[in-house]
Amino acid sequence: WSEEGAILREEFGWIKQQLWRYHDEMNQTTESVLSPILVPGAGIGRLAFDLAFAQDKECTNDCVASYPFDVEAMDNSIVMAAAAYHLFHYSNDSMASNQGQTKIYPFVSDSLSNEVDTQRRWDSAQIPEQSVMDELRDVHEWQPHQRPKLSYTVGDFVTTYISPSKQGQYGSLVSMFFIDTATNIYEYILTIRHLLKNGGIWINLGPVQWHQNCQLHPTTNELRDMIEAAGFEVKHWEVSENLVAYRHPDDLDSTHSKERGSRSTRSEAYRPLKFVAVLKTDDSSRKSEEECHLLSSIQKVRLSTGRRSIVNDIHRDFVEEPDDDT
Repeated sequence: WSEEGAILREEFGWIKQQLWRYHDEMNQTTESVLSPILVPGAGIGRLAFDLAFAQDKECTNDCVASYPFDVEAMDNSIVMAAAAYHLFHYSNDSMASNQGQTKIYPFVSDSLSNEVDTQRRWDSAQIPEQSVMDELRDVHEWQPHQRPKLSYTVGDFVTTYISPSKQGQYGSLVSMFFIDTATNIYEYILTIRHLLKNGGIWINLGPVQWHQNCQLHPTTNELRDMIEAAGFEVKHWEVSENLVAYRHPDDLDSTHSKERGSRSTRSEAYRPLKFVAVLKTDDSSRKSEEECHLLSSIQKVRLSTGRRSIVNDIHRDFVEEPDDDT
């Protein structure tokens, strides 16, 4: 959310480029057929914010900006959600009084290893950056129906979105630094298949640095086979040749390092896996049968890993009316 993170956010450009490409190819109305867009593992929500605030390229300075993407961010961390809420809800009064930005010290609680300069431990950053403040200030001047559509859901990805009420409800899904958090990657793939509409788009960017709790550690080509076997057509697949800084621009920005000196004796970077996959259009009766197998398979996987059953969650969706306020 800070100006210092601009280099790291450059990767957002590829994701937005893919969304605009398919929006232009598929869309015939103001509201995009790619909506709603789900962004799982959204963290503090900057990617989701940028997608929701992506303006229609047809709009000029003389028109009210058009925001075609309805975005839903989600994460299982209440701490992340609370921080995102704070950033999403700056009031017009606080921005007018220049009290909107918050100074943070991101390196104070770092691991205290590989540090070069003691003073740099106290480097600060202002969040959100000024461009975000300007966008929020503009939005306050418009009517509610003219504003970007952005929401945030807190919960477990599989438990929340395998519900029958979520079947075929999303036009696209953007996963960034997310798929390698799966305990079982089949769960994620089948859940994404379940929640997307026929013809829905799945855009991914990030490493396959499988977390410690992962049962499976597929290579990228094995992952592609899994995705295609689940009914997706891969439109784009590449492992980038360019390194991307993992934690801080200093890891790769030699110009900045020469000016102030290296921050750390260790650098972390990755080559992201980028892909675009489209869910094939299936016969409805066949899909209904496959969804029954999907619920059964995921239930078995969850029980085998010692996690809570999702049967009660699914049953509750059928017997209880949802709270509109929620």
